[in-house]
Amino acid sequence: MNNPPKQRNYRQLHALLSSTGLFDQKANIISGISGGRTESSRDLTDYEFKSLLNWLQTQFEGSQKKADRERKKILSLCYTYGLTVFDPAKGRDIVDMKALNTWMLKYSYLHKPLNDYTLQELPKLVTQFESVVSKHLKNINI
Repeated sequence: MNNPPKQRNYRQLHALLSSTGLFDQKANIISGISGGRTESSRDLTDYEFKSLLNWLQTQFEGSQKKADRERKKILSLCYTYGLTVFDPAKGRDIVDMKALNTWMLKYSYLHKPLNDYTLQELPKLVTQFESVVSKHLKNINI
């Protein structure tokens, strides 16, 4: 008789699958990690389950880095657009995050704060923001 699996964090598994955009591939991923033995996370060995979580965590961290790069493109454009405030502690202008997120809620294509956009949503947001900055610059004849 099989020993029951140790306590597993299925919530973490599902959160990682969702945040990496791989939830719809769950059965295929599990099949791959189990060598085709199963498509259910409940049937994975403890070693397979831990390996799956580790792999998903690596995927998540990679997608977070890519998302951060996309967000930094928007922050960079804020300097061009003039969406900055002076920070006396830093002695320089910084992005006015309050104004940026106010704009995001009102005008961005999904109407949510910058940090709430997923990696899959960010390229379209960057394109939208680039268009806004370009139009702004044309309007002031630069």
